[in-house]
Amino acid sequence: MILRRIREFFLPHVRPVGALAIPHESGPGPTTGQHWACDPALCTVDVLGPTMVATVVERDLSGQRVADLSFQLRAVLSDPGNTSVRNLVVDLQNVEVLDSTCLGVLVELLQAVKALGGNIAVVSAAHRVEALFKLTRLDKVFPIRREVLSAIGLVEGRAAA
Repeated sequence: MILRRIREFFLPHVRPVGALAIPHESGPGPTTGQHWACDPALCTVDVLGPTMVATVVERDLSGQRVADLSFQLRAVLSDPGNTSVRNLVVDLQNVEVLDSTCLGVLVELLQAVKALGGNIAVVSAAHRVEALFKLTRLDKVFPIRREVLSAIGLVEGRAAA
């Protein structure tokens, strides 16, 4: 009973199999990758080879929305069927407000990605969001790129090196 309530609370936006997300093929072939079931009002997640691209749709990334995002991304990263994913690109092009909780979650995701032997990058950060990264000096930890393809090349290049 308690476990069911925990799942209902923490998994409202991810279709669960146990505590893991279910991948959905977005099309045939390795170039299209996989699309993962997440709350479409929060983010979209695509897996392209060894890199997961999480495009955040939510404009205000603070409080409970950050916790939801963290849970969904960790579910994809920790899925035992997802052995090839080790890099993470977080696309913040739509985010206007970002708080310290979100920065903490990004640091935790960085640790999870590093444990997999991968790298992380942030894409399309608005000037206000980018200024927060610079103010906290997290721009030294999270490379910021303007384009998703540039970030994918960066994380995959570092992972290979």
